[in-house]
Amino acid sequence: MPANRLLSAAAIAVGVSPGAHAILIIDNGLDTNVFDSVTSDTVVVADSLGGAPTRLEVRDGAELGESIFDTSLLTDFNSSAVINGGTLTQDAFAQGNSSITLNDGLIQDDFITIDTSTGTINGGTINGDVESQGVSTIQIFDGILGEDTQAMDGSLLQIFGGEFNQDVEASESATIEIFGGTFATGGLDNQDVGVSAAGFAEVIIYGTGFQIDGEDVAFGEIAANSGVLTGTLFNGSSLETNFTRINQRIGFGVRVRGTITLVEQIIPTPGSAALLALAVFTTARRRRN
Repeated sequence: MPANRLLSAAAIAVGVSPGAHAILIIDNGLDTNVFDSVTSDTVVVADSLGGAPTRLEVRDGAELGESIFDTSLLTDFNSSAVINGGTLTQDAFAQGNSSITLNDGLIQDDFITIDTSTGTINGGTINGDVESQGVSTIQIFDGILGEDTQAMDGSLLQIFGGEFNQDVEASESATIEIFGGTFATGGLDNQDVGVSAAGFAEVIIYGTGFQIDGEDVAFGEIAANSGVLTGTLFNGSSLETNFTRINQRIGFGVRVRGTITLVEQIIPTPGSAALLALAVFTTARRRRN
């Protein structure tokens, strides 16, 4: 297996003096790699030259610093990274068919998936945006998300829990499914904060007892373009957030308003495995489609 390689960023990208920043490529095809130290390099986790996926665990004590590529951690091909602690001062970025899981720790910038990659957020704090792009998938079960949570292109973003302090938005042809979580409500003075859908995108919200501006609303597509949505989500948590159906330009002279759909879902009993089973089912359904 090839050893870990340290490459000068100046040698592969832009004119930066050698040694200023570098890329640490971990591509040994092993699943026992651990990172718990300090670096200013971009850490790249990739398959070995023989095609074996590599796995990296980031632990407490790790500090992945600022890089000229605005990325602290990047996974590629079929490889993966699990963040169990430490600090990333810039983006965590998954591309190809790779994956990144955040269980604990701090990402001071963005969490991004593209291509057919996957992201899982089970805890920790993300100060920047969370973005699913391409046909990637992000599942969020817990954690604190400081900025916008966005699904773009034809991606899927599923929310089962977590604290969302800014906008949750689906655009283009993306889908966001909401089963739980706590969402920001900006009130009348800041209606841009909340849940929104634009263009051909759809936000699907699972739960019971929904109301818009204090009035009962039927399940199905919401006709109103904006308002305050309340109810009880599938995981039993209370929902109160602004919503907006954005009229997005799709082509020359064509604008399409996003779709927000309410789906009746029986609240599972405490300790039920229903949420996890539903996560597996909906992801499998999405990939079949």
